[in-house]
Amino acid sequence: MCDPLSRENARGALRHLWLTALLVLLAACNGRDAAAPVSEPTLAQRGEAALTAQRERLAVIAPDLVARGFQTDYEIEVELDEVEGRLVGKQRLVYHNQSGDILDKLPFHLYLNAFRDEHSVFARAHLEHNGVLPAGHGAIDLTRFQLDGRDVLDQAVYPHEPDRTVVTFATHGPLFPGEAVTITCEFTATLPETASRSHASNDFFFVAQWFPKIGVWEATGRDGGRAGAWVCPPYHYFTEFYADFGRYRVVLDLPADFEVGATGVLVNEQHDDQTTRKQLTYIAEQVHDFAWSASPQFVRAQRTFQITPEEVAEARTRFGLTEAQATLPPIEMILLLQPQHSGQKERHFAAMRQAILATGSRLGHYPYPSVTMIDPTYEASEAAGMEYPMLVSLGTHRWMTAADSTLEDLIYHEFIHQYFQGMVATNEFESAWLDEGFTTYLSAKLVHEFFPDRFYYHERLYQLPFTPWWWLGFAPYHPMQDMRDNALRSPVGAPVAQAGPLFRSYVTYYETVYDRAALVLFQLERLLGEAAMADLMRAWFETQRFRHPNGADFVRFAQEHSGQDLASFFEHWLNGDGFLDYAVDHVRTYSDEAATDVANRECYRVIVRNYGDRILPLQALLVFDDGSERLVDWAGGRDWVVSGQAASPLVAVVLDPDHKLILDAYRPNNTWRVDQSDAAARAAAEKGAGVLQHWLQVLAGAIL
Repeated sequence: MCDPLSRENARGALRHLWLTALLVLLAACNGRDAAAPVSEPTLAQRGEAALTAQRERLAVIAPDLVARGFQTDYEIEVELDEVEGRLVGKQRLVYHNQSGDILDKLPFHLYLNAFRDEHSVFARAHLEHNGVLPAGHGAIDLTRFQLDGRDVLDQAVYPHEPDRTVVTFATHGPLFPGEAVTITCEFTATLPETASRSHASNDFFFVAQWFPKIGVWEATGRDGGRAGAWVCPPYHYFTEFYADFGRYRVVLDLPADFEVGATGVLVNEQHDDQTTRKQLTYIAEQVHDFAWSASPQFVRAQRTFQITPEEVAEARTRFGLTEAQATLPPIEMILLLQPQHSGQKERHFAAMRQAILATGSRLGHYPYPSVTMIDPTYEASEAAGMEYPMLVSLGTHRWMTAADSTLEDLIYHEFIHQYFQGMVATNEFESAWLDEGFTTYLSAKLVHEFFPDRFYYHERLYQLPFTPWWWLGFAPYHPMQDMRDNALRSPVGAPVAQAGPLFRSYVTYYETVYDRAALVLFQLERLLGEAAMADLMRAWFETQRFRHPNGADFVRFAQEHSGQDLASFFEHWLNGDGFLDYAVDHVRTYSDEAATDVANRECYRVIVRNYGDRILPLQALLVFDDGSERLVDWAGGRDWVVSGQAASPLVAVVLDPDHKLILDAYRPNNTWRVDQSDAAARAAAEKGAGVLQHWLQVLAGAIL
């Protein structure tokens, strides 16, 4: 069967040839030299070309999405009051009921009201977990609201009062399947000075979750036939966001000297000489959010990602891709950097290029024409490290050395979010692990690939202009081990698949939906094999992008795609809150002189105990004094007795000899040796002697 991407590439090449021929013909008809320079395309032409290229890519990889049209179509005009940190906006939204259900109400998120007062769900959770209310005041007020031209502002219902982060309006009659409703509103929004994600201070603005955003209708029949329902929860301290895909046309009115980075493609720019302001028009299609940042201090830079023939060949060989799959499309990389960080400009672009190449080769094409990197100010650290469609906020510092790969790790992580948060787009309120866990898993693989010598545990030492970890004799540290230290250090955890608001603390939330979820995926990789896991991840993305899948969807997909029964694995490690700790509990060896098998008189009895309550299949290696070995397998459980006879005495037992059990919380008790009484002391002495020898060599070198 012909690859659709190959057909599309061929069509694109043919269109390019026809366009070139047409330009040459027009030049000849006008009596000009065909080689004469062609005038630069306008901003509008460049923007339309970028959007056209995106539409063509989506028509190939997501034809059903294109065929449905836009479920939400936003047109927003907003003016920034840079002195007061306030937005004044007008919004028109056309919402299409693409479900088979009849709708009678429309809920909207008013996220900035989380910072309005101490009564919001966000503020109460922040106070409970931190002992203080969130700093900074923010709010969003509706000043006009209409449904199909009818004023309904006085009919607003706040279902979670006194929290006002969700408002609901009843429709004027049923909204049947296939019908649309037009919502127009006017609003004012105050950006908080110090708060999660949005920020306004001095002349830096990061604007996220800033407009009235409609909730998501999950249709009847999902998850075993449950009734359809709106998903529009209040803004909680731990959780992030969930919205439908659609189109945004946003006009930003702001000071003329401000540099701006935003979701979407810039298609128009107008300047008002009388007021020293400008109006920028952005269009974004098939995205579920719109965020932007502005400051006169930004240093703007831009590069284009272009894959090379050598990189295409390597991706084909390494990942078994077709030519079309391996040929990633060009992407504009836009960087808005703080002036004091301008020396790190090329470092940002190099890391983003690595992220685009590595993620695209593993998962699939990034269909959007650009990605924008925002470097927030120090005061706006709460807005750092976040992902939005086609835009990421990062975070660096002036003294970041080349040995410190924290910046690269962050860039990898946030770009990978463009796939799992941006395109797969699961419900982050209920299933954050499907984004954060998947992103953490893949970003850890990229960090280990590009920085194999990184020592995670002492990452703070990398901020110094030398490498003290080498002086101290430390060995490289895989990012996966860092996750183990975070997620497995406590026997009392939380279920990975648990909804965000149910976590008892933000630390537990982070350790679970980021690190523990990533470890579950690493464990699944050890069970399936690295190649099979890579194939599973790519297939999951390619089949689920733009579909809002949930955890049950992934469990079903993983079993069907792998052909293995993984029900017990997922039940234990997604829905359970316990831990796994296999240990060699007791070993008895003796010689049976009365044995009938005179060649095998050396008897052994090994008791393996699981001190936790989660299970995984286990393999044990038995080592005998004559050098012979036996491998025995166990499906897993509470206790396991391994007994038998051999020609030579048993001298060692090693559980999980191939280190497949990533989720085994404590590995030192996985080994028993006949002379192990002083093994721990000997290992410590050897380590200490090695470090001492290293220091003596350093000292001798300095003296000599």
